[in-house]
Amino acid sequence: MRSISQFRRNFTLLFLLLSLIVSALAYFAISSMVGTQSRQQQKAIAPVFNLIDHKLLRPLHITHALSESNVFLPYLDSAKPDEAAIQRELQRLQTSLKVNVFIASDKAMRQYFANDEENRALTEQTTAWYFRFKESEADVQVVLGNQERLSLYLDYKEYNHKGEFVGVSGAALSLESFMQEFERYQQQYGYDFYFIDEQNNVLLTSDSGSQPKLAERTGLDQLTWYRQLSSAPLIKGVYSNLVDYKGKEHLVLELPLPQLKWRVFILLPFDEQARSSAVNLWRLGILIFLVVVVLCLVILFFTERYSSHYEKRLFTDGMTGIANRRYIERLTQDLIEQKIPVSLILVDIDHFKSVNDNYGHNAGDKVIKTLGGVLKDAMRDQDVAARWGGEEFVLLLPKTSYAQSMKVAERLRKQVAETEFNIADGQSVRVTASFGVTQADYYESLADLVHLADRALYSAKHKGRNRVEGHC
Repeated sequence: MRSISQFRRNFTLLFLLLSLIVSALAYFAISSMVGTQSRQQQKAIAPVFNLIDHKLLRPLHITHALSESNVFLPYLDSAKPDEAAIQRELQRLQTSLKVNVFIASDKAMRQYFANDEENRALTEQTTAWYFRFKESEADVQVVLGNQERLSLYLDYKEYNHKGEFVGVSGAALSLESFMQEFERYQQQYGYDFYFIDEQNNVLLTSDSGSQPKLAERTGLDQLTWYRQLSSAPLIKGVYSNLVDYKGKEHLVLELPLPQLKWRVFILLPFDEQARSSAVNLWRLGILIFLVVVVLCLVILFFTERYSSHYEKRLFTDGMTGIANRRYIERLTQDLIEQKIPVSLILVDIDHFKSVNDNYGHNAGDKVIKTLGGVLKDAMRDQDVAARWGGEEFVLLLPKTSYAQSMKVAERLRKQVAETEFNIADGQSVRVTASFGVTQADYYESLADLVHLADRALYSAKHKGRNRVEGHC
């Protein structure tokens, strides 16, 4: 899927960038072998880097992936959304992803949080940020708020399939724990950091004397240590120089954060003894290169695993293991944009309530799971079988004529009727299913296709069930 592919590419590019940073850190790690103090300095670099990645970059990419997946679109595109469903979804995401996600609906004019006590109406008095962001040309904004209780807000504009603005999704990240953990490193190793925005203003720093207050702004070029930096980077995009800072020589690392359009400078106290080891650094260049290559491969491996796991959770039905409704919605949107004709088949188990009543809900679940496997196994590589909800399934057949899809539905109807559904050891049942078929060369939305297929399915039910009916 396009959103997941973009998600994977973003992660891959980010981690490749981080690999370059690690190679710069390795430069200093090798120098640190000449003295105990240097070893302690470099030992602390990795935790600081991990702290930035865990507290800032990971929540950013999770929020971006959620926005791209349109997971909130059904709620935002409704003037009267199911607030209980919104609450459950936000609570589920907060629990599973460890990120405080929120949405703001332009149609309902309300902002929703995982904690329903924080929900509020969107008004100029209480949520002025929303109206400023709505009127702006940007689709993404990153805002640092509340100097007394530091928080980072990541906001993404949401649009429906017609391109209409429907609201905002985002996350609120508390920076208090980040500052507390960095303060521990600062006390132990003497580090300082400066976060710089795209206007070259200081947003956040561990140096209390340079931290901006309220509406004040401190420009990067106002900092004495920055003016000492060489104008040309040693490595493209990564500065590494010695400056005089707080009366001592410090090493300056610049780490770009492109997704935030920020940079972070880390200032490390420099050990004079390390200067004498500079000659040995070039001898170990090959070792650095090999370490970075291995690290890149490991990072890419785990990135792929994370992306695949996320894709599976987002687009897979938990009970049957086949695609879910969200996957069908996204795939149909891609087919619409590519102007690909498609056939859609709705499948509904006949008299399913009697299965639950006579054998119990566990038996009903097993019937649904087995039927999902039967439908999936019958699909071609280009086709998709998905659970639509309850005992209803949907089959999407791109580039398939109406006559062909009717034959597919009839073949599946017979196969379902002949299948024995095992519901317990030594016990099985037989069920039938009704099929509603439609086909369209031109269509504007999934809802159009489902409406026609649903009419055909209703006709099949009305005519006695265990039938295939079509409607174009």
